[in-house]
Amino acid sequence: MKRTRSATHPVYSIEFCLDYTEKIYKNYGAQYYASREDLATIFNQSSAAQQQKISSCVQYGMLELKSGDGYRVSDLFTKYYRPSTSDIEIGRRESLLEMFKNPTVYQSIVEMFDGNILPAERPLSNILFQL
Repeated sequence: MKRTRSATHPVYSIEFCLDYTEKIYKNYGAQYYASREDLATIFNQSSAAQQQKISSCVQYGMLELKSGDGYRVSDLFTKYYRPSTSDIEIGRRESLLEMFKNPTVYQSIVEMFDGNILPAERPLSNILFQL
């Protein structure tokens, strides 16, 4: 019997990833592709310690990976960090929702409960486990 893999999900919170990506943005801007080692230098940690952090940022759509070049801050993060709309809060909320819906597991939850109240923690954890 073939086993179905569960949906991937970010290990780190969206708030953590916003702060993490902001530090990358302040060091490299939005156009430079940084290697994992470059990112490790910013955070004064080993490149291995960055793996789940970077992966979480990529899953939210805050960082983009270009094979052979490295990681760069995404247009979605830039749109959040420097919203072009006159109402900054609305621009940021729209970007946050888009980031939150990037990981497959969260996208499923949004689709499942769109416009409805989320269930309590225990039933929700069962639903997440089944995804």
